[in-house]
This record gives sequence, C-alpha cells and structure tokens, in this order.
Amino acid sequence: MRWWEKRKHLLVREKSRIDEKYPDNDFVFEVRNDRLWITGTILGFFEFECCYPPSYPSAPPDIFPKDRSSKWVPRHQYKKEGRFCLDIREKSWSSRLTAADIIKSLEVLLIAEEIRVASKSDKLIVYEEPEPTVIDRLIRVKQCVIPSDLELPNEGRFGSFKYAYKWKSSTCRIVVTGISGEEIKNESSLAKKVWLDDTLSPQFKGMWIRVNSNDLSKLLVLYDPHKVIEHLKGQGVIPKDLDLREFFEKMSLWKFLVLDEEYPYISFILDCNIEKKKTSRSGTYIFDLRALADRMPSKDDYQHLKNKKVTIIGCGAGGSKDAEYFVKSGVGEIVLIDDDILRTENILRHSCQLDDLSVEKVYAVEDRLKKINPDIEIRAIRKHLDIIDADTDQVIKDSDLIIVATASNEGLFNEYAFSRGIPAIYSKVYPLGFGGEIIRVIPGITPCYECSHQFKEVLIQEEKPDAEFPEIETASYDTLSDGTQIPIPALAVDSDFISLIGVKMGLEVLIEKDWEKLSGSSHIRLWGNKKQWIFDQEFECISIPSDKIRKIPNCIICYGDAVVEEELNKAGEQIDREYDEILSRIKSTANEEKENNH
Repeated sequence: MRWWEKRKHLLVREKSRIDEKYPDNDFVFEVRNDRLWITGTILGFFEFECCYPPSYPSAPPDIFPKDRSSKWVPRHQYKKEGRFCLDIREKSWSSRLTAADIIKSLEVLLIAEEIRVASKSDKLIVYEEPEPTVIDRLIRVKQCVIPSDLELPNEGRFGSFKYAYKWKSSTCRIVVTGISGEEIKNESSLAKKVWLDDTLSPQFKGMWIRVNSNDLSKLLVLYDPHKVIEHLKGQGVIPKDLDLREFFEKMSLWKFLVLDEEYPYISFILDCNIEKKKTSRSGTYIFDLRALADRMPSKDDYQHLKNKKVTIIGCGAGGSKDAEYFVKSGVGEIVLIDDDILRTENILRHSCQLDDLSVEKVYAVEDRLKKINPDIEIRAIRKHLDIIDADTDQVIKDSDLIIVATASNEGLFNEYAFSRGIPAIYSKVYPLGFGGEIIRVIPGITPCYECSHQFKEVLIQEEKPDAEFPEIETASYDTLSDGTQIPIPALAVDSDFISLIGVKMGLEVLIEKDWEKLSGSSHIRLWGNKKQWIFDQEFECISIPSDKIRKIPNCIICYGDAVVEEELNKAGEQIDREYDEILSRIKSTANEEKENNH
C-alpha cells in the first residue's frame, strides 16, 4: 500500500499546508509509476514538478523544473533531470516539514539566483557554505593498500605474485572472488581481484585467504585437491608424461593454495618440499559448527536468537563491536549499513585489523563476523542513510531490532523504527570518552527517541542544575582546509562500555517475548568513565526510571494521526472527507493522462 493510501492524515496535511502558503495556487496532485507528484507554477513563471519518495515522510520530496533543464540554478542542480539541491536537504529534513516547505525553499533559491545574476556575484546570498577544496576532496579519496600490485598471466589462473607493500609480518591477503553486482554498483575499493577458474565452486566466492607472501610461489585454486596435478598438466606446467615425484625433483620448493570441497570453510597450503621429498598440506582445521553453542549459558536463548534479525546502522568503533557481540550471543541475521572505508586511524578502536585497511567497513565487519560464525546470514549495504529509500526499507523493515550506532539522523531512524513497531537502541559516546548514553525505545512501551531524549535533558537539568557539559575545545586530531576540526574519538576501552551496555539492553528485547514485562525497566542509562559532569565517581551508571520519561503532547511520532487532527483543527470525519476529495482529484488526473496517452 502506498504511503498516501496508508496514512490519509498526511495527505490532507500536505494539501492544507500548500493551501495555507499558496492560497491561489494551481498545484495538481498526480500519480505516476506508483509515486505521488505535485505540479504547478510559482513566482508567476516557473513551472515545477515535486515527487514524493515511497518512504515519505521519512525522506524529503525531490523537486525539478518541468523542462528538466539544469540551467536554472546551475550550481545547485544535479545535471541529470535538473533536480534542485535546496537548503532543506536530507540532513535537515524532518517529518514535521511538508512539500510546501520544499516549494518555498525553491522559491528562495530562484530569487537568490536572480539577485546573484543581477549583481554579478559569484555567491548566492542564501548559500554561503564554502565549496569543498581540492584538499578536502583528496582527504576523501579511497586508497587501496594491499595488495597494491599483482602480476598475473593473461589467462589469470595461476601466476607469480609481487607486492609493493609488505607488512612487518609479511602477511598479505588474496581475494578469492569475482566482482559482485553490489560491488560494481557501489564502486568497491576492495583490493584487486585474483581471477580464477570459472569452475570454482560457488561456496568459495567471497572468501579471504591469508598467506605469507615470501612463501607463496604459485597460486592454484581448485575445489578438488586430487585435480591439482591434472590441472597443472592440462595447463602445460607439468609435462603429461611426468609423475609428481619426477616433476618436483627437478623444481625448487613449491606451495599451492587449495580449496577443498570436502571442507568448504577450510583453506590450506599444499606444501611440495623437494629437500624432504614429500608433499603435505598445512593450515587445516576440521571443526564442527554444531559445537559453537556448547558453552553458552542458555542454549534455549541461543536457539531463540538464531531466528532474530538485527540491523546495525553505522559500522565504526561502536557498530562493529555491537555486531560482534550480537553474533557471539547467537543472533542469526545481521544487516550492516555504512558508507565509509576502514582507515589507519580507525584501527585502535575498531573490531577489524590492519589487514582490513582500505576495505569498506561493512565488508570488513562482514568478513570478521563470518570468521566467528560462518553460518550467520549477513547483508552488507554500503550506503549513507540521510534518507531511508525503498530498497533499504525492503531489507530492514522486518528487523527485530535496530541499532543506531551513528551520532547523526536519529530523528530519521526514530520515525522509521517507531512507526513500524521495531525496537531501537540509540547509543552515543561523549567527547574523549568520559562517558556515554544509551536510550532504548520500544514502540507501545516507551515514548519515541525524541521524547525520551528531551525528557532526559530536562531531568538532568532539574537534578543537577549546576552541571555543565564539558566543552573540549582542543579535542582535535586534524583540521580541514576550511578550519573545521575533526574531534578526537574515545579510547576503545571507554567506548566499549557503551557498546556492551547497549547490546545487553538489546538482547533483553530480543529474548523477552512479552515486552510489557520490560515496561518497568530503565530504558535510559548514562555511563561515566570519569568523575565529570553529572558523574560523582568513576565507572558510574545512572539509570533513569521509566516513569520519569513521558510522551511530549504534540509528538507526531508517538501520537500519529491525533496530532495532525489537532494541528489542523479538523476532526477525523472531516479529514476523511477531504482525503476522499483529494484522492478523487488524483484519480481524475490519472484518468485524464491515460486518455490523453491513448
């Protein structure tokens, strides 16, 4: 069901807000390809088209010139279809705004462009944000560290390896995979691929193999180790009339990387040692995955969690640790969402390691989780969520828990999770890691995140009116060209406390079948690593009682349609009538368009 059919109050609010700001408008609502559009004219000359996203109101509408020209305000239009870049952007969008605000923002932009042209200025008066410099862009360039160079023969099935960069341990990684559609779409900066035989067994796709660069002479990948020599003979490496012993007596030490179909999660080195006149394999470990839960305190909980799905937004220091602990607790399905890559300065706080450098965080964390439990189901999405688009919604809408491990766009995730009845955990680490906070939201049990956060702030002010949140002006490890300081993050040991508490609160929700039993629990916890701000001692945990946190009376997230009725001063019956009228006009427009096309 489309959003305007599912939430009729929102459609009536859209029309009411437009009529308030544009009393004599000629705007028309239309449906095209299952999306709602508004077309009309502003400023007496400019014809626009505004398109609502399928996930509205979690995401803002897009607005275009009707002629799709990108020359109206060239610096603030995307070349493809001329979509405008306004001051109301994804990061500043709120569900309290409407398409009327988007249209008004476009008016301001068009007027500012006219003034700029008339005054022959280089800047728009409403857009004083500096353009990124060359240095800013270079900072964001993704660099692949290892392997930095691979020399392979044209057929790409086996060959010598040379690495321009070597770790102290001389450990390198070989990627056993083709380029997946997801990687192509997201322009993955994963290390260069080793192209393999097309007959490679599918279960090896995406596997990462660690080998010593000094010891590896040749690479060969086959799903049956008994076919190694047959393959070498077929490629002309081994003369067909020579047996294995004769061949290796004439050659130096050889090592082959082999994947054995019998043990799909095991890789090993086939070691052909001429001096000792023997061929052996090493690095194998036969394991039984059924034994993973043998030492869990509650096998029932472990089995219960195998059917749970947790979405983690943000795979930095906190998100990567959260993912690891959820997998170790038994959660069977994880969705990872992040758009950043792992950099050197991340390593001392992150769950991943140096040999994961230059890899997208979602892929690096996915790889680490697979090493903990290969049976875990993981969906890695390389994306920055300023909005929740239809594709992302399709993946995460059936989540049992959402972890918001990023300090931005909480309002977006709050509206999305709360309206769909999905519990969520919001965690935040304070500057330099002197403490942090965790807010748990359970729809139907607690207020939404925005209400919880605001009441928390009020309670802190009431309890400790003289406490001032620390201002750490020198907390910076780098400065961008525009003078913006990048703050120093917390030590891993400090931020880990916040992750552990958040995961524990999340597990309570996943394990408890009747959420009503959690109604009396504390859903907001403040943790202090140091005696600072409101914390009277080190390692203090302040739990705010649940009865102290209430819903804000006009919160649209908590109360939904009732707030819209009060805001518009219209009863439900009146909204129903207006909705039917708007809907009939939409259908009429759609029918007219259909007739015109015929």
